[in-house]
Amino acid sequence: MSIPADAVKDVFYILGKHVKQLTRENGGVVDESTARSINDFAWQCVEHMTDLAVSIPMDDRTAWLTRHYREITSDYEDGSVLAACELCKARYLVTHDKKLAAQANIATKTAVEMADLIAHAHCG
Repeated sequence: MSIPADAVKDVFYILGKHVKQLTRENGGVVDESTARSINDFAWQCVEHMTDLAVSIPMDDRTAWLTRHYREITSDYEDGSVLAACELCKARYLVTHDKKLAAQANIATKTAVEMADLIAHAHCG
């Protein structure tokens, strides 16, 4: 498995923001201690993710190929994801972005679908 290197920061940020939001929605307060715990949780998730997946650098090759994906998608970030998939010869793209999934030239899975696929592969 692989992940575009620049996506790791997005996962870290989104996880932290989401857990803080859930904490507030459930009546909790995000004080300094809670914020530190959430930050630690986001780090653990990123560490686990990078243990499972190889980071694909966003280098000149990726930028060049991203420009060529402009005909498929006008969104630079989506193009860079597709370029990264091509460069690492990915078999699956894990995304909840339905538009990106429709534009991908490889099989797409949601996070839950991919987790199930991995679980079945380890059990069978």
